[in-house]
Amino acid sequence: MMQWVFNRESVAPAFVLARAGYDVWMGNNRGNRFSQTHTTLDNTSQEYWTFDWEQMGTKDTPAVIDFILDKTGHDKINYIGHSEGTTQIMAGASLIPEYYKEKMLLCVFLAPPAAMSNNSVAILEFLAQKPMRLLLLALMNTIKLWNLIPYDYVNQEHAIILCDLLNGKICNMIMSVFCDADPSIDYTERYDVYMSNLPSGASFRNFYHYA
Repeated sequence: MMQWVFNRESVAPAFVLARAGYDVWMGNNRGNRFSQTHTTLDNTSQEYWTFDWEQMGTKDTPAVIDFILDKTGHDKINYIGHSEGTTQIMAGASLIPEYYKEKMLLCVFLAPPAAMSNNSVAILEFLAQKPMRLLLLALMNTIKLWNLIPYDYVNQEHAIILCDLLNGKICNMIMSVFCDADPSIDYTERYDVYMSNLPSGASFRNFYHYA
């Protein structure tokens, strides 16, 4: 969610759209640090994290859409998704197509992933291979790390310090290995903001389903 607002106000998508006159709503359903409470489950339990982008697309995103339509009185919404936010729509539109036809006017996909097996980021493609998937799943079950990329304030502070070294070149290298095929387009002067918010949490089942 923070990716929509943590760049400079002049280019952050949520602010750009708001200035253009759009009514901007930002959904949040992946289990990040802003949404890790539950009425009955503890967020350290495996049961809490037993969900993935298929359930998000068939349950969570429709709930968000219905809430927005109820509050605004509109019949349909325009949707912009990034990465997993697009995968949810692909899953939902495939499994409950009539709902999305009825409620969604326009959908824009930014960096849409459907699987990791042909990812341009080599480490993600490597981890998506079946032996690595099984090994990773066994490891997560052993160490009980069902929140695959948890937010941790202490680690975030260390990451900020690391990214300040050599004018962001170290973070560029790390980004290129794990998530960014071309980190040269990033605003290195904002790395302190990026790393104070990333990573922020996601279910292990998300990656397993991608793979």
